[in-house]
Amino acid sequence: MYRTFIIIDNLTVKENFSASDHQMVECELIAKTVANEVIKTRYCYDKANYDEIKKALNDIKWSERFLDKGVEEIWKIFIDIIHDIIDTHVPKKKCLRTKHHPWVNYKVKKMIKC
Repeated sequence: MYRTFIIIDNLTVKENFSASDHQMVECELIAKTVANEVIKTRYCYDKANYDEIKKALNDIKWSERFLDKGVEEIWKIFIDIIHDIIDTHVPKKKCLRTKHHPWVNYKVKKMIKC
């Protein structure tokens, strides 16, 4: 989560802009972004116990689980089973992320690389 505080200081209205009837506005912007620490949980798939995952998948009686179910219900059951197996057999680690800048998105990163 990020919170941005913006304060406008020294606001002055200047003369008309060129031949326009609009006036220029000059001010100082004081902005501060405070980043809260974000803790993300990531799966370590390289350290997963794949033998146990295979065993768990083979032990499931798929035809019994999916009997008399619609496609949406079958999909939900399947995804729930996969998530349960991943949670059981794939270790997790917590990552603290504080150096993320919300204004650096995909387009900005692409421009930096060029």
